[in-house]
Amino acid sequence: MTRDHDVLEPLVRIPGVRAALLVAEDDGLVVSEASMTDVDTAAIAALSSSLWGKLRKTSVASGHRPPQLLQLRADHGALLVAGLERELLGVAVTGDTGNTGLVRLALLALQRDGVR
Repeated sequence: MTRDHDVLEPLVRIPGVRAALLVAEDDGLVVSEASMTDVDTAAIAALSSSLWGKLRKTSVASGHRPPQLLQLRADHGALLVAGLERELLGVAVTGDTGNTGLVRLALLALQRDGVR
């Protein structure tokens, strides 16, 4: 298990989290992942990177600070994305029963503590 994979451990321990990823911000490639077998992590990484880039660009262009966290809620879960150091994104996908509050806190802690 790599250190990057160890960073994801607090996220995957949260009940209802189906996938946790470290994603390269600029190209949307998966750097590290921990997920259920039926989760398409490559597609999630690409979507997360694209949405994050557009949100960041729009925020800065409108005179606001860059975002800390993005949460996209769907019918059967949520996608949460946070900007990290080393031009990485922390990404979590939850199912219906996922506790998005705990996931947000874990992603913000990852921002604060950094990826080592």
